[in-house]
Amino acid sequence: MKKIIALILTIGLLLSCLPFTTIAANAAVVVAENYTTVQGNYAYVYLRADNFVNIGALDIEIYYDSSAMSLHHTSNEIFFNSALVSTNTDTSGLIKISAMAVNGLTSGTDTYSNRLMTICFKINSDCPVGDYPVVVTVGDAYDNDFNPATISGVNGII
Repeated sequence: MKKIIALILTIGLLLSCLPFTTIAANAAVVVAENYTTVQGNYAYVYLRADNFVNIGALDIEIYYDSSAMSLHHTSNEIFFNSALVSTNTDTSGLIKISAMAVNGLTSGTDTYSNRLMTICFKINSDCPVGDYPVVVTVGDAYDNDFNPATISGVNGII
């Protein structure tokens, strides 16, 4: 009986540690898509813009575990074609992205066209097996008329 109670408490504790994010339907979000890989290989994390409407400028920060992986490269995707984008990767474990679009950024209806960026990580060959979060935070954001916009981040897992 004690083992069953201990098991139930352990499962409850593990579930309470999971990052649950509640975001309203149709809210503007930057999503880091999940990616599965093995030690010594690469992981390609796609950043996606969902429910953007005329976003003129925004700042994004991506945090990752630099003891488990290293940044190999980043590349802008189709959604950023009409934007001026600056990516700063000088700090290990952190990617800073700033984007500005004169005509505004508006999400489409398919996942592919809403991709902001691909981030390629090299997973360390001695990295312990497990889930490693890719944390997305969105700082200042403005619409095309310079009004503040609310955009949330949705974390991914490698």
